[in-house]
Amino acid sequence: GMSAIQAGKYIAPHSVNFDLLYGIPGQSEESWSFDINCCLLTKPENVTINRYVILPKSMSEKMIHNGSISMISKDDSYLLYHYAKKKLKSHGYIEYRHGSFSLQGNIPRYGILTYGKLYESIGIGAGAYSFINGYLFKCKKSAQSFNKDISNRLFQIGDFISRKVSKDDLMRKYIMHSLYSYKLDRKEFLDFFKEDTVGVFANEFYRLSKFGLIHIYEDAIKVSALGKVFISEMILEFYND
Repeated sequence: GMSAIQAGKYIAPHSVNFDLLYGIPGQSEESWSFDINCCLLTKPENVTINRYVILPKSMSEKMIHNGSISMISKDDSYLLYHYAKKKLKSHGYIEYRHGSFSLQGNIPRYGILTYGKLYESIGIGAGAYSFINGYLFKCKKSAQSFNKDISNRLFQIGDFISRKVSKDDLMRKYIMHSLYSYKLDRKEFLDFFKEDTVGVFANEFYRLSKFGLIHIYEDAIKVSALGKVFISEMILEFYND
């Protein structure tokens, strides 16, 4: 709880991130407001809010189907997001990426470097991800297992290794990160991949432009005001499992 957060701030006073989920089945405006206010009491440098996703065959999906819980509408979810955005902004937080907020001078470099600049990275800790030489690695989720290995001087590389990413994977990764930041730099994309993003993904960008979700310019692609509302659905256009 709060004591764990304060302990984290004591250990790493300038790098605490607070993750929150909105749109959870059964969540009310009052409970969301309480969560946001508790978060602000700890004054973290970074706050990330993500919409709760109902995965196929998950316990949440089963409970919705049998009527145990009810799913929150997308409209209500957006209102919860907008409330948090307004509240965080009033406390000095800047939304540098959709759902990601930071106090001035504290924007994390990880997302910018790994997603925006395609740098490699090494994650240390239970459940941490690394991206090395075109492969995604994930450490064991169990903190107990991680601590045991560290005590035995064994460094966890990962209990999951992805297939090697392709150029197409990296292009999609770059596009999704850029759209979440509301702007895609076409020149930077061209420098990275030696291809024009609109030329490679003409159908996807045409559909988004047709519905007024993006504006395509010579040097950039910008997410419209309407697109910001449907940003999570837009990203699915470029998702490749």
